Amino acid sequence: MASKDLSEEEKNTFVKFVKDNTETKGYYNDNATNYDEFMRASGGVYPIVGAKKLLLKLSEISCPRDAKIADVGAGTGIAGQVLKENGYTNLTAFDISVVMLDEAKKKDIYSEHIECDLHETDLTEYYRKFDHVISSGSFGFGLMKSQALDKMPSLVKPGGLVCVSFRETNLASEELRFKQKLKEMEEKGVWKETSCELDEWSNNWPTEEGTISVKGYYMIFQVR
Repeated sequence: MASKDLSEEEKNTFVKFVKDNTETKGYYNDNATNYDEFMRASGGVYPIVGAKKLLLKLSEISCPRDAKIADVGAGTGIAGQVLKENGYTNLTAFDISVVMLDEAKKKDIYSEHIECDLHETDLTEYYRKFDHVISSGSFGFGLMKSQALDKMPSLVKPGGLVCVSFRETNLASEELRFKQKLKEMEEKGVWKETSCELDEWSNNWPTEEGTISVKGYYMIFQVR
């Protein structure tokens, strides 16, 4: 079935959310039931592309299908669905929005659904619990900030992979400081970058100037 076009209200609501750079939980709680349709209408393929990048790397290292994988910023489970369809079923979802997680539950993708804010939630009980972690498009204006990156490798066993993606302009943003933070973490020996690829993100992304095609960086790090 063909997806509908984005309405002006949907475009304006999303643009305002990104511009305000606040109320992340509220936006996703309010829009969870329509999120998958929004992603289709906006051409947002980054969760799918990110999952495929991780799958390729997992294949290269002959990763067993029962590996424990955390999906941080899992949302409604778009990336998780791709992983599950490729045989990875030991999946745990982390998200700030319980309503988004409720939508994910309907798809029967994850074995556990954890509501948390990576900036504030104590994740000690999950320290080194996972073999790998993926986070697809969860960092940016209105989303997680650079300090939340510190939590990502703490979830992963040494030698495990962290697959994280950023919209091209977000990675370049001096205000967001993602590029600087990633460099600092590598210099401290937290992890090592194994791949960084510029690829499709969305072909109908809402902005103040109208909808545009954008790309994003898909990066994979190996935890020390």
